[in-house]
Amino acid sequence: MPAGRTETPPKNVEVGMKRYDVVVVGGGHNGLTAACYLAKAGLSVVVLERRDVVGGACVTEELFPGFRLNVASYTIGMFQPEIVRELGLREAGFFSYVRDPQFTGVFPDGRHLVVYPDLERTVADVARLSRRDAEAWPRFEADAARVGAILREHFLRPADNWTWADFARSFSGRDGERLLARFILGTTRNLVETYFESEAVKGVLAFGGAVGTFVGPSTPGSAYSKAHHLAARVDDCVGCFGYVRGGMGALSQALATILRRNGGEIRTGVTVEHVLIREGVTTGVVLAGGEEISARIVLSNADPRQTLLGLVGERALDPDVVGDLRRYRTTGCSYKINCTLDALPRFRSLPPGDQTPYLRGGVVISPSLDYLETAYRDARAGRVPRRPYVIAHFQSITDPGLAPPGKHTMTLYGDWVPYQPADGPWTPERRRAFVEDVFDTLAEHAPNIRDVIRDWMVLVPPDIEARFNITGGNIFHGDLTLEQLFSLRPIPGFGAHRMPVANLYLCGSGSHPGGYVSGLPGRNAATVVLRDLER
Repeated sequence: MPAGRTETPPKNVEVGMKRYDVVVVGGGHNGLTAACYLAKAGLSVVVLERRDVVGGACVTEELFPGFRLNVASYTIGMFQPEIVRELGLREAGFFSYVRDPQFTGVFPDGRHLVVYPDLERTVADVARLSRRDAEAWPRFEADAARVGAILREHFLRPADNWTWADFARSFSGRDGERLLARFILGTTRNLVETYFESEAVKGVLAFGGAVGTFVGPSTPGSAYSKAHHLAARVDDCVGCFGYVRGGMGALSQALATILRRNGGEIRTGVTVEHVLIREGVTTGVVLAGGEEISARIVLSNADPRQTLLGLVGERALDPDVVGDLRRYRTTGCSYKINCTLDALPRFRSLPPGDQTPYLRGGVVISPSLDYLETAYRDARAGRVPRRPYVIAHFQSITDPGLAPPGKHTMTLYGDWVPYQPADGPWTPERRRAFVEDVFDTLAEHAPNIRDVIRDWMVLVPPDIEARFNITGGNIFHGDLTLEQLFSLRPIPGFGAHRMPVANLYLCGSGSHPGGYVSGLPGRNAATVVLRDLER
């Protein structure tokens, strides 16, 4: 680790190099969000991005001629309206809209379930499967909305001005404690079984308890993974998810526009080799090739392990910190298949005729809790599931500019794919076999799926790791498990974005409140930095 002279030039003075107030390592959406807030506060900011495009995993790219696909992140909801308003993102061209319906579940017995953004239509559709569940749905929605409001309140604040005890006290009274036990501390299985009787209803609701985190329906604490996204909001639609017009990359481009309007700089195609530390204080970064960039503050949008074990190095860290980082759960389990289509697939369980209204918000294949448990057990044993759960999105239906006329995009997402299969690495042959299994899963519900697919590309955890430089290919920069939440994220003692080295902060999804495209880690990190600079 570089050491030596003490560097004390005043703010914004060049001493053989340009000196910034803030260097942000990584141009993902959280890094851009933090940079925007800091630049709007009058600080000189530069964002350094390894790839030739900003956005990290929040990008839309022309993977095949004429087709623009959301390479990794594919839906919006956790990105709170406060950030949109505070940064003026609408004026930079950002526009999101609610998925309507939210999704359609399809089942092997020929039934389907449509979940809408509004209660009335959803309850009517649930009644086709179970009248008892239709009666229970409003209570579930009301309880979920209460939990979502509590989470949203705590997500919008750095984790250093409230405690776990404060969070628990938000669930006051007997009913509140029940919600704490069900939605935060319990299992996804117990959560959905508390409210519903239909296996179909339980199946389509339970898949959310696995997104981005290697837990199963019966894993203690897995309910939180489901509850986390209850904080979603698109405009005035609370608890809803939607799409970004032009694809997810349009959000990243809007953030870049706001940053530049406020005097911030972005450099792409540059790799940060390590954080520069002098006498225990962060003073900038060193790029591959030896260029030094000096700064008062360094924010890292990289994951916690990359930041501390990679860019800082073990020698500058306490052994207990190193141990905690090595135990930090960051092995990914998600897959993504991006496809181009000549036409939309036709689903057997949906009414004949025009099925487009059912596909506008995506299709979920997660028919029962037992189906999910089987896939999870396979992955725990190191086996690639033959029948994973699948979420299929066709954003080009509502955003036709993403595909040529008459054509469509399809993105397929799911979890419980082992990073390292027990019987060998991810070879091209294994990837193709996995894709064929996913297509087989779809074909059981949409027999013409292979007839309409033109091209595809697949990302499994090692691919996500390589493409986006995320340790383990974990899309959330670390599992959303109870021991890795709030003030404990990423590790105990460093949950308020301040890292073990002075003037180094974490602003990515490995910091509070965690994953999804939310911008909240970036906003919270900027809040902490500005507060510290005032001291």
